Amino acid sequence: AEALDFIHSRGVVHRDVKPANIFFDGFWWAFLGDFGIAKVFDTSAGLEKGETLTGTQFAVGTPEYMPPEMLMPKAKLDGRADQYALAVSVYEMLAGVRPFTGESANIVVEHATMPVPPLDRKRLRLPASLTAAVERGLAKKPEERFGSCMKFARAVLADVTPQPNIPGVVRLLCPECHRILRAPQSAGGRGGTCPTCKTAVEIAADFSALWRAEEAGIMAT
Repeated sequence: AEALDFIHSRGVVHRDVKPANIFFDGFWWAFLGDFGIAKVFDTSAGLEKGETLTGTQFAVGTPEYMPPEMLMPKAKLDGRADQYALAVSVYEMLAGVRPFTGESANIVVEHATMPVPPLDRKRLRLPASLTAAVERGLAKKPEERFGSCMKFARAVLADVTPQPNIPGVVRLLCPECHRILRAPQSAGGRGGTCPTCKTAVEIAADFSALWRAEEAGIMAT
């Protein structure tokens, strides 16, 4: 949410916020990635209005996370479009399914016309403030959403007890079974085995790195 508000303050809308584009390092800091179809909506940052940051003119996002206004011809987008996609992502992480699950041909209509299935029916015992915040973030009209992504995030987390960080412990993702593994920070640069699937895991020396070794080489080239 903080990263989104930052780019919105620079006149840029991401247009493809979804779980696959949110990354975590070993210290569990979240990072926003994949600006391939980010678009300028405000020229005050020195970029031309309507310009995409990478020049692509074809893809417009992922339909399952698109706000209704993004699907309209000549839509005027701002940061509230990204907030809607972030709200879809939060809904999906909590419920295990996205609020709208139609095939691509129907998903556009669902986002624009169908009411959001109540989150507390998908998962019980959620704080009322959380479900209300997600519902507001998924409002059909941009003006009915929060004024910023951070305001949305604060409302979502208002009555949520955060998971405490354990000093000297990092969280890693098993490349095979995708379970979250906890490891001592002293394990950096060494090998280990996933206790669930028994896959050999090579632990990175830099826990703040977001790239796999082979990806880092490609990026360097």
